[in-house]
Amino acid sequence: MLTHAPARLLAAVAASAALATAASEDLPGARFDGERFHNEDPIEEIGLGDLIYWRATREPGPWPEWVEIERRPPPPERVGPGALRVTWVNHVTVLLQIDGRNILTDPIWSER
Repeated sequence: MLTHAPARLLAAVAASAALATAASEDLPGARFDGERFHNEDPIEEIGLGDLIYWRATREPGPWPEWVEIERRPPPPERVGPGALRVTWVNHVTVLLQIDGRNILTDPIWSER
């Protein structure tokens, strides 16, 4: 039944956000004084001349012809009632499967 799907999805998103927030508080090296973050490393001022010099003198590393990716089995066409499955497709694209419905989140695939 689809009536509980939005509530389950909201609960899943809220739980993942809570976990991400809790983990970020314990990160070492975050220099926060209560109002803003501060870098420990000095910032080197770089101008347009420095950028042009870098572009003219840099030696780019090798660029592969092809990068093999690990193939995984595709997700099921649908999940059953009460089931939730999240599949990361690429970049910001996620396939949400909940209660027999498929939701593809991707701003590029949407009609403009």
